[in-house]
Amino acid sequence: MNSLSFQSWRSLRSCIAAVSMICATTPAYAQSEVSVDTVAATVNGIEITLGELIAVRQTLPQELSGLPDHVLMQALVSQLVDQTLLAQKAREEGLDKRKTAEIALKIQTRAVLADSYMSERMVADVTEAAVLAAYQRDYVNVTRPNEIRARHILVESEEKAIMVKALVDGGADFIETAKQHGIDPTAPNGGLIGWLRPGLIGPGFDAVAFELDLGVISDPVRTAYGWHVLRVEEIREQASPTLEEVESQIVQSLSKEAQDRAITDARNAAEIDISEALDPSLIRNDALLVD
Repeated sequence: MNSLSFQSWRSLRSCIAAVSMICATTPAYAQSEVSVDTVAATVNGIEITLGELIAVRQTLPQELSGLPDHVLMQALVSQLVDQTLLAQKAREEGLDKRKTAEIALKIQTRAVLADSYMSERMVADVTEAAVLAAYQRDYVNVTRPNEIRARHILVESEEKAIMVKALVDGGADFIETAKQHGIDPTAPNGGLIGWLRPGLIGPGFDAVAFELDLGVISDPVRTAYGWHVLRVEEIREQASPTLEEVESQIVQSLSKEAQDRAITDARNAAEIDISEALDPSLIRNDALLVD
Protein backbone atom coordinates (compact mmCIF):
# COMPACT_ATOMS: atom_id res chain seq x y z
CA MET A 1 0.00 0.00 0.00
CA ASN A 2 1.41 3.40 -0.93
CA SER A 3 2.22 5.70 1.98
CA LEU A 4 2.03 8.88 -0.06
CA SER A 5 -0.91 10.50 -1.81
CA PHE A 6 -0.70 11.80 -5.38
CA GLN A 7 -0.12 15.31 -4.05
CA SER A 8 2.63 13.95 -1.81
CA TRP A 9 4.31 12.28 -4.78
CA ARG A 10 4.42 15.64 -6.52
CA SER A 11 5.83 17.25 -3.38
CA LEU A 12 8.45 14.51 -3.07
CA ARG A 13 9.54 15.02 -6.67
CA SER A 14 9.97 18.73 -5.91
CA CYS A 15 12.05 17.89 -2.83
CA ILE A 16 14.25 15.55 -4.84
CA ALA A 17 14.78 18.19 -7.52
CA ALA A 18 15.80 20.75 -4.91
CA VAL A 19 18.11 18.36 -3.07
CA SER A 20 19.73 17.23 -6.33
CA MET A 21 20.68 20.81 -7.16
CA ILE A 22 22.29 21.28 -3.74
CA CYS A 23 24.03 17.89 -3.45
CA ALA A 24 26.48 17.71 -6.32
CA THR A 25 28.70 15.21 -4.50
CA THR A 26 28.14 12.45 -1.99
CA PRO A 27 29.00 13.62 1.53
CA ALA A 28 30.86 11.42 4.02
CA TYR A 29 28.81 9.92 6.85
CA ALA A 30 29.88 8.54 10.20
CA GLN A 31 28.98 4.87 10.70
CA SER A 32 27.17 3.93 13.92
CA GLU A 33 24.76 1.40 15.33
CA VAL A 34 21.30 1.91 13.85
CA SER A 35 17.86 0.28 14.06
CA VAL A 36 14.38 0.98 12.77
CA ASP A 37 13.91 3.22 15.81
CA THR A 38 16.93 5.40 15.05
CA VAL A 39 15.70 9.00 14.91
CA ALA A 40 16.27 10.78 11.58
CA ALA A 41 14.46 14.00 12.48
CA THR A 42 12.28 15.53 15.19
CA VAL A 43 9.39 17.89 14.47
CA ASN A 44 7.90 19.70 17.48
CA GLY A 45 8.82 16.72 19.61
CA ILE A 46 7.51 14.12 17.13
CA GLU A 47 10.20 11.66 15.99
CA ILE A 48 10.66 10.52 12.41
CA THR A 49 12.55 7.23 12.44
CA LEU A 50 14.80 5.39 10.00
CA GLY A 51 12.16 2.64 9.85
CA GLU A 52 9.59 5.12 8.55
CA LEU A 53 11.98 6.33 5.86
CA ILE A 54 12.70 2.78 4.73
CA ALA A 55 8.99 1.91 4.67
CA VAL A 56 8.20 4.93 2.49
CA ARG A 57 11.17 4.21 0.22
CA GLN A 58 9.77 0.71 -0.41
CA THR A 59 6.63 2.27 -1.91
CA LEU A 60 8.49 4.47 -4.40
CA PRO A 61 8.55 3.76 -8.13
CA GLN A 62 11.91 2.64 -9.54
CA GLU A 63 12.59 6.03 -11.10
CA LEU A 64 12.70 7.57 -7.61
CA SER A 65 14.03 4.70 -5.47
CA GLY A 66 17.01 4.35 -7.82
CA LEU A 67 18.32 7.84 -7.03
CA PRO A 68 21.59 8.29 -5.09
CA ASP A 69 21.12 7.45 -1.42
CA HIS A 70 22.09 10.89 -0.09
CA VAL A 71 19.64 12.60 -2.45
CA LEU A 72 16.82 10.18 -1.65
CA MET A 73 17.43 10.31 2.11
CA GLN A 74 17.29 14.09 2.30
CA ALA A 75 14.23 14.25 0.07
CA LEU A 76 12.36 11.66 2.14
CA VAL A 77 13.26 13.38 5.41
CA SER A 78 12.07 16.69 3.99
CA GLN A 79 8.86 15.09 2.78
CA LEU A 80 8.08 13.41 6.11
CA VAL A 81 8.90 16.62 8.00
CA ASP A 82 6.33 18.43 5.85
CA GLN A 83 3.78 15.65 6.37
CA THR A 84 4.35 15.73 10.13
CA LEU A 85 3.89 19.49 10.26
CA LEU A 86 0.68 19.32 8.25
CA ALA A 87 -0.61 16.43 10.37
CA GLN A 88 0.03 18.50 13.51
CA LYS A 89 -1.85 21.41 11.99
CA ALA A 90 -4.73 19.06 11.13
CA ARG A 91 -4.93 17.89 14.75
CA GLU A 92 -4.83 21.47 16.02
CA GLU A 93 -7.87 22.23 13.87
CA GLY A 94 -9.65 19.05 14.93
CA LEU A 95 -9.51 17.47 11.48
CA ASP A 96 -8.41 14.15 12.99
CA LYS A 97 -11.80 13.97 14.68
CA ARG A 98 -13.69 14.10 11.41
CA LYS A 99 -15.44 10.95 10.27
CA THR A 100 -13.57 10.95 6.95
CA ALA A 101 -10.21 10.86 8.74
CA GLU A 102 -11.41 8.16 11.14
CA ILE A 103 -12.63 6.01 8.25
CA ALA A 104 -9.45 6.53 6.21
CA LEU A 105 -7.25 5.56 9.17
CA LYS A 106 -9.36 2.48 9.83
CA ILE A 107 -9.08 1.42 6.17
CA GLN A 108 -5.30 1.98 6.10
CA THR A 109 -4.76 0.11 9.36
CA ARG A 110 -6.85 -2.80 8.15
CA ALA A 111 -5.04 -2.93 4.82
CA VAL A 112 -1.56 -2.80 6.39
CA LEU A 113 -2.37 -5.60 8.84
CA ALA A 114 -4.02 -7.72 6.15
CA ASP A 115 -1.01 -7.29 3.85
CA SER A 116 1.37 -8.14 6.68
CA TYR A 117 -0.51 -11.33 7.53
CA MET A 118 -0.71 -12.35 3.88
CA SER A 119 3.02 -11.76 3.44
CA GLU A 120 3.74 -14.00 6.44
CA ARG A 121 1.55 -16.76 5.02
CA MET A 122 3.26 -16.57 1.62
CA VAL A 123 6.73 -16.68 3.19
CA ALA A 124 5.66 -19.78 5.11
CA ASP A 125 4.02 -21.50 2.13
CA VAL A 126 6.07 -20.42 -0.90
CA THR A 127 9.37 -22.04 0.08
CA GLU A 128 12.19 -23.35 -2.10
CA ALA A 129 11.05 -26.88 -1.30
CA ALA A 130 7.45 -26.06 -2.27
CA VAL A 131 8.60 -24.55 -5.58
CA LEU A 132 10.71 -27.62 -6.38
CA ALA A 133 7.86 -29.98 -5.48
CA ALA A 134 5.45 -28.07 -7.71
CA TYR A 135 7.99 -28.14 -10.54
CA GLN A 136 8.36 -31.90 -10.26
CA ARG A 137 4.59 -32.40 -10.06
CA ASP A 138 3.49 -30.06 -12.82
CA TYR A 139 6.40 -30.11 -15.28
CA VAL A 140 8.56 -33.20 -14.80
CA ASN A 141 6.35 -36.04 -13.63
CA VAL A 142 3.71 -35.48 -16.33
CA THR A 143 2.96 -37.02 -19.69
CA ARG A 144 3.60 -34.35 -22.31
CA PRO A 145 2.26 -34.45 -25.87
CA ASN A 146 4.72 -35.03 -28.67
CA GLU A 147 6.09 -32.23 -30.81
CA ILE A 148 6.19 -32.47 -34.59
CA ARG A 149 8.41 -30.89 -37.21
CA ALA A 150 6.17 -30.26 -40.19
CA ARG A 151 5.96 -28.73 -43.64
CA HIS A 152 2.82 -27.33 -45.19
CA ILE A 153 1.56 -25.77 -48.36
CA LEU A 154 -0.76 -22.91 -47.46
CA VAL A 155 -3.17 -21.73 -50.16
CA GLU A 156 -6.18 -19.44 -50.23
CA SER A 157 -8.99 -21.86 -51.15
CA GLU A 158 -10.14 -25.45 -50.74
CA GLU A 159 -10.10 -25.94 -54.51
CA LYS A 160 -6.46 -24.89 -54.68
CA ALA A 161 -5.61 -27.14 -51.72
CA ILE A 162 -7.23 -30.13 -53.44
CA MET A 163 -5.25 -29.38 -56.58
CA VAL A 164 -1.98 -29.06 -54.65
CA LYS A 165 -2.58 -32.36 -52.83
CA ALA A 166 -3.26 -34.07 -56.15
CA LEU A 167 0.04 -32.77 -57.49
CA VAL A 168 2.00 -34.13 -54.53
CA ASP A 169 0.11 -37.42 -54.47
CA GLY A 170 0.93 -37.72 -58.16
CA GLY A 171 4.65 -37.52 -57.51
CA ALA A 172 5.42 -33.78 -57.43
CA ASP A 173 8.10 -32.81 -54.92
CA PHE A 174 6.46 -31.41 -51.77
CA ILE A 175 9.14 -28.79 -51.16
CA GLU A 176 9.12 -27.47 -54.72
CA THR A 177 5.32 -27.45 -54.76
CA ALA A 178 5.30 -25.41 -51.53
CA LYS A 179 7.75 -22.94 -53.05
CA GLN A 180 5.59 -22.59 -56.17
CA HIS A 181 2.09 -22.46 -54.66
CA GLY A 182 2.48 -21.50 -50.96
CA ILE A 183 1.27 -18.02 -50.01
CA ASP A 184 2.85 -17.60 -46.55
CA PRO A 185 6.42 -16.68 -45.47
CA THR A 186 7.39 -20.37 -45.12
CA ALA A 187 6.94 -20.99 -48.86
CA PRO A 188 10.51 -20.03 -49.90
CA ASN A 189 11.78 -22.62 -47.38
CA GLY A 190 9.59 -25.36 -48.84
CA GLY A 191 6.78 -24.80 -46.33
CA LEU A 192 8.91 -25.68 -43.29
CA ILE A 193 6.98 -24.60 -40.20
CA GLY A 194 9.46 -25.97 -37.67
CA TRP A 195 8.76 -27.68 -34.37
CA LEU A 196 5.16 -27.45 -33.19
CA ARG A 197 3.30 -28.44 -30.07
CA PRO A 198 -0.49 -28.68 -29.66
CA GLY A 199 -2.24 -25.33 -29.32
CA LEU A 200 0.16 -23.18 -31.32
CA ILE A 201 -1.93 -22.96 -34.52
CA GLY A 202 -5.46 -24.12 -33.76
CA PRO A 203 -7.65 -27.13 -32.90
CA GLY A 204 -8.49 -27.97 -36.52
CA PHE A 205 -4.82 -28.01 -37.47
CA ASP A 206 -3.88 -30.03 -34.36
CA ALA A 207 -6.57 -32.64 -34.97
CA VAL A 208 -4.95 -33.53 -38.28
CA ALA A 209 -1.26 -32.73 -37.84
CA PHE A 210 -0.71 -34.64 -34.60
CA GLU A 211 -2.41 -37.76 -35.95
CA LEU A 212 -0.38 -37.95 -39.17
CA ASP A 213 2.26 -40.62 -39.62
CA LEU A 214 5.68 -39.58 -40.85
CA GLY A 215 5.75 -38.68 -44.55
CA VAL A 216 1.99 -38.98 -45.07
CA ILE A 217 0.30 -36.15 -47.00
CA SER A 218 -2.81 -34.84 -45.28
CA ASP A 219 -6.15 -33.92 -46.79
CA PRO A 220 -6.75 -30.15 -46.95
CA VAL A 221 -7.12 -28.57 -43.50
CA ARG A 222 -8.81 -25.22 -42.95
CA THR A 223 -7.58 -22.69 -40.35
CA ALA A 224 -7.87 -18.95 -39.87
CA TYR A 225 -4.86 -18.57 -42.19
CA GLY A 226 -6.29 -20.46 -45.17
CA TRP A 227 -6.10 -24.06 -46.41
CA HIS A 228 -3.16 -26.30 -45.55
CA VAL A 229 -1.76 -29.49 -46.99
CA LEU A 230 0.56 -31.02 -44.38
CA ARG A 231 3.47 -33.44 -44.13
CA VAL A 232 5.12 -34.41 -40.83
CA GLU A 233 8.91 -34.67 -41.07
CA GLU A 234 9.86 -35.66 -37.49
CA ILE A 235 8.21 -36.55 -34.18
CA ARG A 236 9.84 -36.20 -30.77
CA GLU A 237 8.90 -36.15 -27.09
CA GLN A 238 8.30 -32.66 -25.76
CA ALA A 239 11.06 -31.68 -23.34
CA SER A 240 10.18 -30.35 -19.90
CA PRO A 241 11.05 -26.69 -19.34
CA THR A 242 13.87 -25.97 -16.92
CA LEU A 243 13.06 -24.79 -13.41
CA GLU A 244 14.55 -21.39 -14.25
CA GLU A 245 12.15 -21.01 -17.20
CA VAL A 246 9.00 -21.61 -15.14
CA GLU A 247 10.05 -20.62 -11.61
CA SER A 248 8.31 -17.23 -11.70
CA GLN A 249 5.06 -18.90 -12.88
CA ILE A 250 5.30 -21.46 -10.09
CA VAL A 251 5.93 -18.79 -7.45
CA GLN A 252 2.97 -16.77 -8.75
CA SER A 253 0.73 -19.84 -8.67
CA LEU A 254 1.83 -20.89 -5.18
CA SER A 255 1.39 -17.33 -3.93
CA LYS A 256 -2.16 -17.24 -5.28
CA GLU A 257 -2.90 -20.60 -3.64
CA ALA A 258 -1.47 -19.34 -0.34
CA GLN A 259 -3.62 -16.20 -0.50
CA ASP A 260 -6.76 -18.16 -1.33
CA ARG A 261 -6.05 -20.65 1.44
CA ALA A 262 -5.43 -17.90 4.00
CA ILE A 263 -8.72 -16.20 3.14
CA THR A 264 -10.65 -19.48 3.11
CA ASP A 265 -9.21 -20.55 6.47
CA ALA A 266 -10.00 -17.16 8.02
CA ARG A 267 -13.55 -17.17 6.67
CA ASN A 268 -14.21 -20.74 7.81
CA ALA A 269 -13.07 -19.87 11.33
CA ALA A 270 -15.05 -16.62 11.53
CA GLU A 271 -18.59 -15.61 12.32
CA ILE A 272 -19.65 -13.31 9.48
CA ASP A 273 -22.97 -11.49 9.28
CA ILE A 274 -23.52 -9.44 6.09
CA SER A 275 -26.54 -7.17 6.10
CA GLU A 276 -28.91 -7.53 3.17
CA ALA A 277 -31.00 -4.54 4.22
CA LEU A 278 -28.80 -1.83 2.67
CA ASP A 279 -29.84 -0.40 -0.69
CA PRO A 280 -26.90 -1.05 -3.07
CA SER A 281 -27.27 2.47 -4.51
CA LEU A 282 -26.03 3.85 -1.16
CA ILE A 283 -22.48 2.88 -2.19
CA ARG A 284 -22.49 6.01 -4.39
CA ASN A 285 -23.82 8.39 -1.74
CA ASP A 286 -20.62 10.40 -1.18
CA ALA A 287 -22.58 13.02 0.74
CA LEU A 288 -22.64 10.66 3.73
CA LEU A 289 -18.89 11.28 4.18
CA VAL A 290 -19.31 15.03 4.46
CA ASP A 291 -18.97 16.16 8.10
